[in-house]
Amino acid sequence: MKILILLAGAVAAMVVAAPALADCLPASASDPQQDAAGRAVANVFVNDQGPFRFIVDTGANRSVLSSDLVRRLGLAPFGSGEVHTLTDMRVAPFAHVRSLRFGAVALSDLDAPVLDGPMLAGEQGMLGFDGMAGRLLQIDFANRCVEVSDAEAAATRLVGWSMVQG
Repeated sequence: MKILILLAGAVAAMVVAAPALADCLPASASDPQQDAAGRAVANVFVNDQGPFRFIVDTGANRSVLSSDLVRRLGLAPFGSGEVHTLTDMRVAPFAHVRSLRFGAVALSDLDAPVLDGPMLAGEQGMLGFDGMAGRLLQIDFANRCVEVSDAEAAATRLVGWSMVQG
């Protein structure tokens, strides 16, 4: 099954696929692009280091780092604030990130919440909605790949795809 989500501002449109080509490459069996719960996982670079495994959660209002990743990168937690996911809301400390990059998503000078526990299920972070405006998110569960690209540029490739209003 392939799912595309076009994210423009705060409005999301879901697109279900007829056969089409993706620019991403399937993950190997030793590096699956799903976590133990079957959620999509992306390889993300933080402060030009990585890649690190981040759960893709478009229900999360912010991208999140695990406390293990914060320690590994030598970041210092400070302050606190709310992070909302598809299923939960928590108050967490922040860590300042110079850059966070995955595909066409490139964030800079980001204050990211630091979380652990079942929400991350042992992964190193969560890629949230904060970097998704104007992006096209493609998740191909059958081939275990995730792609984020510029929505306008990707629109020309969507021949044979159908828009599902939601």
